[in-house]
Amino acid sequence: MLRSRTAAYPLITCDPFFSVWSMADELTTPTRHWTGRRAGLYGYILKGGKKYVFMGECPEGCERLAQKSVEFSAHFTEYSFAGDGLELKAGFFTPYFFDDLASVTVPVSYIYTSIKSDAPAELHIELDGALIGAEDPAAASCSGEAVLSPQTQKILCESGDDCTAKWGYLHILHKNAYAAGGRIGAFTGGENDHFTLGYDSVKAISFMGEKLDGYYKIKYADFNDMISAYDKEFCQNFKKAEAFDKELETALLAHGEDHAVALTLACRQSVGAHKLAHKDGKPFFISKECFSNGCAATLDVTYPSIPLYLRYAPELVRGMLRPLFEFAKSDIWTFDFAPHDCGQFPLLEKQVYGLGKDGKYIFDLQMPVEECGNAIICAAAAAFEDGDMSFANEYRGLFEKWARFLTEFGYCPANQLCTDDFAGHLDKNCNLSLKAIVALACLGKLFGVEEYSAKAREFAANWVRDTKNGAASALTFDRDGWSLKYNIVWDKIYSLGLFGKELYGSETALYTERSNAYGTPLDCRAAYTKLDWLAWTSVMGDEAYLRSVFAHIARMIRETPDRVPLTDWYDTETGKCVGFRNRTVVGGLFITQLIK
Repeated sequence: MLRSRTAAYPLITCDPFFSVWSMADELTTPTRHWTGRRAGLYGYILKGGKKYVFMGECPEGCERLAQKSVEFSAHFTEYSFAGDGLELKAGFFTPYFFDDLASVTVPVSYIYTSIKSDAPAELHIELDGALIGAEDPAAASCSGEAVLSPQTQKILCESGDDCTAKWGYLHILHKNAYAAGGRIGAFTGGENDHFTLGYDSVKAISFMGEKLDGYYKIKYADFNDMISAYDKEFCQNFKKAEAFDKELETALLAHGEDHAVALTLACRQSVGAHKLAHKDGKPFFISKECFSNGCAATLDVTYPSIPLYLRYAPELVRGMLRPLFEFAKSDIWTFDFAPHDCGQFPLLEKQVYGLGKDGKYIFDLQMPVEECGNAIICAAAAAFEDGDMSFANEYRGLFEKWARFLTEFGYCPANQLCTDDFAGHLDKNCNLSLKAIVALACLGKLFGVEEYSAKAREFAANWVRDTKNGAASALTFDRDGWSLKYNIVWDKIYSLGLFGKELYGSETALYTERSNAYGTPLDCRAAYTKLDWLAWTSVMGDEAYLRSVFAHIARMIRETPDRVPLTDWYDTETGKCVGFRNRTVVGGLFITQLIK
């Protein structure tokens, strides 16, 4: 496991609703949902007439158990405490396994404990209704299980961004489970034990009028069958996750501890900002655009997220794209370019980005070149990684339509938004042009169509000529400023043969020159950067450059004053979060693991 200060420590990271964090150095502070709302998870020990708190706010009259350390890995966060004849290890483990899709975003998490005491002691774990927005919840216990829920259930009753669920059932499984005072909990007097926590949302998402189940129901009869199995399989799940984490840590440390810290934190966050559902047995891996606008299945959020999933489970990339492509085929979407999203989590009814009050889409608020490029690159990359062409062939008609759009409008894009929409519209965007070029090359390689490959090579040669701005490339085709050219990375990863080493060298030299305390800005217009895009530039240079990029990223993680889950938009001079938190895009840090 790794030891490093971070802005927020993940405790439970199942999905956007079942998500609990410690946003402080000490666990004896209120636990919180990623939004910052109180999450209502508590832990304490009763010994000799005293109450020792180790998790959650410490009420008056109780004592805080002194925290000695905190460590984390891709699946675990583990704390140690000691004092007054007590020694405690308390760990948090969210099981997800890329070789078992039914486990990905399964709404189950574990708390495991090991306690030593000089006198009889009883350890308690408790939950209240804060996680499901229930101020006056109903609580009940029976036969080793306790359940808490709102008094009235309205499943999938609303959507939003800065919000938690207001429906469903919280569960805790343990032989000593109980319900009391509007809380559920369990206790143990044993030296080593575990508690199994779960959240039954009943239905996972709504897609174009149909309420979809979580993907785990392909494997299990229902929620109760699933959580019972996970409770019994704690030990084998623990060993499997531990083995994965050790192998991953070894691989990540090959590029240094800073690199390992950043990617380790990114792994669990990225997975837990999705919900894996199924429609007719096919995976729908739905992202939530956390602390941005709550959009669901956002294509330009999928694009930066995919490196993690390309490395471990390309089928999940197809699961991200499938709802977007099905929506694009519907009568609702009438444009010749790809859509931005399918709704606002967890209600996927139609694109909400750029939707006017009259129910019509505002063209000026779309991302035409951006989303066409994203769609093609993501689908092609998944096929390149595992060789499965079935998905690409199924949606080939869409890809060819979007390729025609990029051929006509992609080289020197007109004034429009790109994924970095917070920076506003930009005319003749050189980095956006790169996306169109790389997408055409990917499509040509995917289907063996020389027309697309030739056009990409033609555009690439023209791009090098037309974007020259001193030693490196410009921000725009009229030679205005500079920017991180993160879209070029696929040329290197998939050996597309578009650009030479000289270009990569001149770009990374510029980024090094313009770097601030916490990394290189996104472009010349502001001091902020995007964590994912900065990480993507790391593979454009040599090992020393990669380590330098992640040294800046890790410094931000360790020093940022903002106690929030890993942000992907921050100020490179102060390390402060500008916006966004807990987003899936941090999966993009795994770009380093795609270099063959």
